[in-house]
Amino acid sequence: MEMGRSQVKSLGVLLLTATVFVLSARWAFAADILEFVDIPVTDPRQAAVEPVLACRNGFMFGFHAVDALAMHEDGPRQWDISFAKDDGDLLIKEYPLWLGKADVPLVRNGITFPYAGFYTLLWDEMVPAAPLTTCYSGAGSGFCKTLLNIEDCAINPWLIAGIAQIGPQNTTRVVTDSLVYEVRAYDPQAGTDNGDGIARVEMQIIDPASGGVVYAIERATPTSPETRVAYCAFSDDCAPWVFSEHSYTWPNGEPVDNGTYLLRAIVSTSDETRQAVQTQIKIDAPPNIQTVHVPAGDFLMGSDADSADESPAHTVPVGDFWIMQTEVTNRQYTQCVKAGVCTEPEDGGRWRDPAYADHPVAGVDWEQANTFAAWVGGRLPAEAEWEKACRDADGRPYPWGDAEPTYDLANYDNVLGDTTPVGSYPGGASPYGALDMSGNVWEWTSSLFKEYPYRTDDGREDAAAAGRRVVRGGSYYYTHYQLVCTVRLAVEPDTVNSQTGLRVVFDQPLNPEGVRFVTPVDGATVPPRFDVEMAAEGLVIEPAGEIHEGAGHFHILVDTDFIAAGELIPFDEQHLHFGQGQLTTTLELAPGVHTLRLQAANGAHVALEGPQYRAQITVTVGADQ
Repeated sequence: MEMGRSQVKSLGVLLLTATVFVLSARWAFAADILEFVDIPVTDPRQAAVEPVLACRNGFMFGFHAVDALAMHEDGPRQWDISFAKDDGDLLIKEYPLWLGKADVPLVRNGITFPYAGFYTLLWDEMVPAAPLTTCYSGAGSGFCKTLLNIEDCAINPWLIAGIAQIGPQNTTRVVTDSLVYEVRAYDPQAGTDNGDGIARVEMQIIDPASGGVVYAIERATPTSPETRVAYCAFSDDCAPWVFSEHSYTWPNGEPVDNGTYLLRAIVSTSDETRQAVQTQIKIDAPPNIQTVHVPAGDFLMGSDADSADESPAHTVPVGDFWIMQTEVTNRQYTQCVKAGVCTEPEDGGRWRDPAYADHPVAGVDWEQANTFAAWVGGRLPAEAEWEKACRDADGRPYPWGDAEPTYDLANYDNVLGDTTPVGSYPGGASPYGALDMSGNVWEWTSSLFKEYPYRTDDGREDAAAAGRRVVRGGSYYYTHYQLVCTVRLAVEPDTVNSQTGLRVVFDQPLNPEGVRFVTPVDGATVPPRFDVEMAAEGLVIEPAGEIHEGAGHFHILVDTDFIAAGELIPFDEQHLHFGQGQLTTTLELAPGVHTLRLQAANGAHVALEGPQYRAQITVTVGADQ
C-alpha cells in the first residue's frame, strides 16, 4: 500500500455572534434583555464594567454617563433603578432609567446616540454613599425589586440574567435544518395581577443580504410553575420569575439551504411588550446518515478454519450499538472538511469530483477517521462490533450467508478497477442490513492489532496507545479471500491509500426522538414503592408543520395496552395522568412482573399518533423487605 501522512488541522470553531443590549457607565449595569445560551459572544461593542468609584464610607458614586448600544428590532421593557438606604428603607434619591421606543435618537451633551429607536438618560449628579446603602433594581412591571449591596450594583446578576435567553440544544453543536432550539424566559409578571407573563415566542431565520425572513415559527409558551426562580427572595412583594423551557425545530419538509443567516428570537409578554435579539448562525447540515441497529448479545468471533490471526473462534459479548448502513461517502466527508474540522483526504482529489460524491471516501488515516466520527457524534467501531455487524451470531462467513462471493454481491477482485457508489449491492447486506461490509474499501476500526481471544481490557481499545490498527472488510482491489467477515489486516495508523475508508458507530440512535423512561431501566428489579422519571426529546412536529402543545403530557399505563391514536386515555388506576411538564412520580405495585407503558397525549388527553409518543419497559417488583 502507498504510504503517507496527513496533518490534522486544528478543529474549526463555529463562531456565532450575538447582538446584546449593553449599558456602559463608570458604574456600569449590563442589562441583557435577551442572550443566546452556550454561544460564544464576540461582539466587540460590549463595554467592560468600570467600577471607578468605590461604594465605601465617605466616597461618592453615580452615573457619569450611560451609553445605549441597541440593535434590537423591538424595544426592551422599562427598567427602574433607584438607590436607597436599607435602615428604615429611607430613599435617598431615585433615578428612573427608561429604555424604550423613541422616534428620534437621543441627543445629550452634544452627543447623538447612533442607534435610532431607543433613548436613555444620562446622570451627572452624585449620590452620597454609606455602608448600609442598598441598590434597588425594579423589574419592568414594578412588582419585583432586587435588593443588592451597593458593592454588587455593578455586577447585578438579575440585570445580567435579563428577560429571556435562547440557545442551541444540540450535542454536536452542528447547526442544521432541523436543529432544536431552547427558549428560556424569565417572567417578572408571573403570579401577579399584571398578567400571565410570556405569551409567545417567534423564531426567525433571516437572509442577511435581503433582510427577508426565510423561515419562522411561532408558539405560545405558557409559564411553568414547577421551575420558579426567585431572584427577589428578600422582598415581601416579590413575584417569582418563571423559567419556561420549550423546544423548537424546523419541520423536516421545509429545510433551509446551507449558508450564513441571522437567527432572531422575539419574545412577547402578555402586556404586548416585545423583546428581540439576533445572532449570526451558519447552517451546514451534517451528513445524511442512516444507521442499522445491532442489539446487545454474544456472538462467535474469529475462525478456526482460516488464518492464525483469526483463531481461535471464541464467544464475545457485545453491547447495544448503531452502525452506519454504508461506508462514509465523499459527500459526507466533504461537509466535515468545509466545516473546518476534517483535513483533506489524500486521494488525488477525487473526493472533490461530483462524479464520486457517493463513493466511499478513501485516502484518510486513522486520526482523520476518528475526527470525522467525532464530528458526527459517533466513533470508530471496535473490531468485535464490526465483525458482529457483519456476520451476526450464527457464525456465517460472509455478510449474506454461506454462499461463495459473486460479483452481484460485492465489489472485489479489481473486476471494476474502482470503488462503486455505496449501497450498490443490496444482495450483499448483513443480517442487520449493513451494506458493503465486504468489498469496496477497507474500513478502519478503533482496535489495536493483537492476538485472540479478543478482550476489551487488554489495551487494544486504548486510543492513545501506539501500534498498528485493524482494518476490516476487504476492498475492490482484493480477492474474495478478504471478503470473509473474520479477516483482519494490521495497518499503521498513518497509512493512507485509495482502498481504505471508514464507517461510524453510535451508542444511541441518531437524533433520538420520543418519550422514554429515564428510570427505572428496562428489566430492572425495584421495590414495591419506587420512583419513576420520564423524558421527552424532540417531540415538536406531528404531523409536519404542526406542533403539539401536549407533547410533554405524560400518561403511565400499568399492565394494559397502549391507547389507539386519536382515542381518549381513560382515567382509572391503570391509566395514570400527569400534568404538562411533570417528569417524576412514585409508583406502588404489588410484587411480580409488571409492564409500564409511557404514552403522550395532547391537552385533552387524546393519544398522539406515532411510535415516538410511546415507550415501554418491564420491571420486576420484589417483596417488601
